[in-house]
Amino acid sequence: MASPDNTKPKARSSESVTGLWVKTVYPPGRSAAGSEAFRPALALRSWEEKWQQGLTPWDLGKATPIIEHLHQAGALPNGRTLIPGCGRGYDVVAIACPERFVVGLDISDSAIKKAKESSSSSWNASHFIFLKADFFTWNPTELFDLIIDYTFFCAIEPDMRPAWASRMQQLLKPDGELLTLMFPISDHTGGPPYKVSIADYEKVLHPMRFKAVSIVDNEMAIGSRKGREKLGRWKRSDEPLLTRSIRESWELLSGWEKSWQQGHTPWDLGKPTPIIQHLHQTGTLPSGRTLVPGCGCGYDVVTIACPERFVVGLDISDSAIKKAKELSSSLWNANHFTFLKEDFFTWNPTELFDLIFDYTFFCAIEPDMRSVWAKRMRHLLKPDGELLTLMFPISDHAGGPPYKVSVADYEEVLHPMGFKAVSIVDNKMAIGPRKGREKLGRWKRTPSKSLL
Repeated sequence: MASPDNTKPKARSSESVTGLWVKTVYPPGRSAAGSEAFRPALALRSWEEKWQQGLTPWDLGKATPIIEHLHQAGALPNGRTLIPGCGRGYDVVAIACPERFVVGLDISDSAIKKAKESSSSSWNASHFIFLKADFFTWNPTELFDLIIDYTFFCAIEPDMRPAWASRMQQLLKPDGELLTLMFPISDHTGGPPYKVSIADYEKVLHPMRFKAVSIVDNEMAIGSRKGREKLGRWKRSDEPLLTRSIRESWELLSGWEKSWQQGHTPWDLGKPTPIIQHLHQTGTLPSGRTLVPGCGCGYDVVTIACPERFVVGLDISDSAIKKAKELSSSLWNANHFTFLKEDFFTWNPTELFDLIFDYTFFCAIEPDMRSVWAKRMRHLLKPDGELLTLMFPISDHAGGPPYKVSVADYEEVLHPMGFKAVSIVDNKMAIGPRKGREKLGRWKRTPSKSLL
């Protein structure tokens, strides 16, 4: 929160609370940036140490004014409410009432103990509970009507933000509300707290079908947050994921279908992708069930299908799927592949896959859908499955599709989902302007671990 209470060490006037937060959570000699910054053991140990030592500059020492005001004004939803990273639990106690049961969650045992000690005799004690749990792995028995995030989003490493948004979607009821207090931080490196902007929330919440009902100034912000802090109220959209993306960009579904109907398909090579055909012929592709999303006319599907590899070609265009079926119906290996008209983002197959091949699919989806693309890859692949990506950097134009893309864009969304590149090499068989620039990436899942 904005500043420590009177019982805690206060920041000197020459030092911002943000700066003090960074120093107390990660003192000199302990990194607050880079790949080791927020490993589970380090995170837990750091937060726990600070609570034990009373070095908690984010702890306001009282309920957050705007949250308390919304409760008193009857402007908060009733029902089950969750506050992750609740600390001492002031907000939990402040808004708990017969109409609203509140769960306060924190990874620090000391924080939870302090919350329980200070609230055990509260008049409304039967309307709230404090739990020590990891937000990213905790599985409650019931979903929530309201989730409040204040100093939690900015405390997690930026590449965990898509997982944060995914958890919000999982934990909220379909008609639930997410309330975020968002204080832009842009004047320091490392963290926590990490740099954050309103756009950072939108980037990860939009793919999870959250839309801002309102984003307004927090008129009750404290100290340096005054005039900058925003109050966001988010609700889930009823639109299917891809339908929303289509509507917001250029009516993509209609666009793809019309392009296939009219033959305006410059991405269609008219033959199998050379490197995929080569990998198949040299026996360097995994056997088993294989998926090719955005398969188009299905050349790659047909080429790699064999008795040891059953291939599913998926496309959202009815015309593309019809063409694929017409071209392949009489082939010798027709029993080893199938074509389906489906939405990759909502399709639920009965079996998982050993291999997924993505060529012109990632670059065709709107950038804010990429984290969902990565989540779907994790969902559809077997734990030991492989994701194969052909990545052609595009940086010389605005808009899309295709959209600007880089190898780093793949890494940004795949790493939080537990994927690591086994290899990223030049595609020596790239065609035309792709020669010398296109990369072949092979990705495998790392062993499961806590997402915190």
